[in-house]
Amino acid sequence: MFNLERCSWPGCHHAPAADSRLCPEHIDRDFAGEMTRYLSENEILRDLCAPGIDFNGLRLENKRFINCYFHHSGWEDCRFDGSRFQMTFFDDSRFVKCSLQKINMLHCTFSESHIQDCSFKGSDIISVNMNKIKARRCDFSESDFYYSRFIGSSVKDSSFIDCNLKRVDFCLSRLKRVSFRYSNVEEAYFQKEKRE
Repeated sequence: MFNLERCSWPGCHHAPAADSRLCPEHIDRDFAGEMTRYLSENEILRDLCAPGIDFNGLRLENKRFINCYFHHSGWEDCRFDGSRFQMTFFDDSRFVKCSLQKINMLHCTFSESHIQDCSFKGSDIISVNMNKIKARRCDFSESDFYYSRFIGSSVKDSSFIDCNLKRVDFCLSRLKRVSFRYSNVEEAYFQKEKRE
């Protein structure tokens, strides 16, 4: 069987070394530092593969993320305001004190991520997988969540004020001190949820 994996270094198409996500040419370089510089310096970020990296204090406003893979990454005090995301994966990641306001996100995933003290206010988050996230003290207000899923999630001390929740699935979720004021909750799915 052929190995179809590629080196995670931006623009490199070589096969990775054994037990690494980098090819032998890039294995000894500072991948996290180089990836931080690459994210900061480029407006269009396409086909990046950077799992398991922690980022702190990045200013990523008005960027465009296309087909990027950030599985098991950490984001602290980062700003994504006004950015656009398409088919980007943040599953099993950690977001702390991040701003994702007025973003446009389509067909992305945050499944099993921990999200704390973050704001998604005024965003279009369409058909996004938020299954089994653990969100605390987050502001999702004034956002469109059409056809997104929060199945099995734990959301505490957060707000979905004035949101479009049409076809949003909160089944089997634990919702504690969550405000849905002015949102169309009658068009969302709340069957079998554990609401406190």
